[in-house]
Amino acid sequence: MNHTQKRVLSILAAAAMTCGALPQSTPLSLLQPVLTANAEASAYEDFSYEEKEDGGITIKEYIGSDDAVEIPAEIDGKPVTKIEDWAFFNKQISSVLIPDSITTIGSQAFNSCTKLKEVVLPGYITAIADGSFSGCSSLTKVIMPGCVKSIGMNAFSSCTELKDLHIPESVTSIGGSAFRDTAWLKKKQEENPLVIVNHILVDGSTCKNEVGIPEDVTSICDLAFNGCKTITSVFIPSGVESIGSDAFYNCSALKYIDMQDGLKKIGDNAFYCAGLENIRIPDTVTEIGTAAFFGCENLQFVELPENLKGLKSGRMGTFQGCTSLETIEIPESVTNIGVMAFATCTLLGRVIIHGSTTTIGARAFYGCAQNLTLCGYAGSPAQTYASQNDLNFKELNAKFSGVSLTLTDDLGLNFFATGVP
Repeated sequence: MNHTQKRVLSILAAAAMTCGALPQSTPLSLLQPVLTANAEASAYEDFSYEEKEDGGITIKEYIGSDDAVEIPAEIDGKPVTKIEDWAFFNKQISSVLIPDSITTIGSQAFNSCTKLKEVVLPGYITAIADGSFSGCSSLTKVIMPGCVKSIGMNAFSSCTELKDLHIPESVTSIGGSAFRDTAWLKKKQEENPLVIVNHILVDGSTCKNEVGIPEDVTSICDLAFNGCKTITSVFIPSGVESIGSDAFYNCSALKYIDMQDGLKKIGDNAFYCAGLENIRIPDTVTEIGTAAFFGCENLQFVELPENLKGLKSGRMGTFQGCTSLETIEIPESVTNIGVMAFATCTLLGRVIIHGSTTTIGARAFYGCAQNLTLCGYAGSPAQTYASQNDLNFKELNAKFSGVSLTLTDDLGLNFFATGVP
């Protein structure tokens, strides 16, 4: 008998004694509101909750002892709309009934509920937050409504028994390691080492040798190939618009990447690949994350995209530790070079910086070759930075603005002049 049942029986017993003292003509229906109110109060006692400014109720924590839990749709006449972060963390519950009034389930809300076996998500949930059901090692089945749009990082990771999972077509975003160590993922990997859901490449960690991403893939998930030490080359087709954070992190045997035009974003720490030797980043890329190529110690050649906006600052630099890189050209579109961007690139001796770069972060070239030379225009931030940091500076030729020089011989050849050191 659970806590709520005991409470209701005690209420009924008290009511029975009270009824004995009342005239027989007193209708029992008059007692019903009292019973209902007391029963509801008992159910509410299992939860710590608070009312928000919008009038909705948020469940902050489950403090009951029942293993079968029913979350009320209303408390004090107000709708229960949210389950707070960590609200059921490590609670030993075997089942939970979540009402349709719930529109938000917080991150880690049911993390480590190791006895929880099945979950039916409410009909108005649009996002499954990070780690919501991570570590629910007895969970075998999850039913998602057709309105779910995103599944967060580690949402179902380490749900080792999770086999029955249908992901609706409405899902357009899936976080890294969302299904790591699940029975569902292992089955998918056996069918095809490239696990793809709704055009999202979710996992490729069991791939080997040369990998060709299918044409219909639009994004590569965070951590998709993380730690895969058996792939040597990757072809990324034009349909892929984004490469997630840590997507190829620690793929130590990866030497070649062929990226096609169409790619727009490369995430943080995307390529920590000691074996990577050269890379051309397509001109369609406008954003490269922090530490995207950190520690690529064999990287000798990089071609940056013409539409790149900048090299971001972060705890680690975009190309920090690329100890085989000898020269780099920063395109006209780049306005800032972030902190530590090329730090400890010990062979880097020549950097060409074009006119649009207005900001160069602290220690951007810390630990580079002793004879490092910055090439830029006279009076530019590049020259100022070189002067302030005791670096060699070489002036680029005066900037041409599309001047065509025509030879006067019979061939009629035209040349476009550019400022080259």
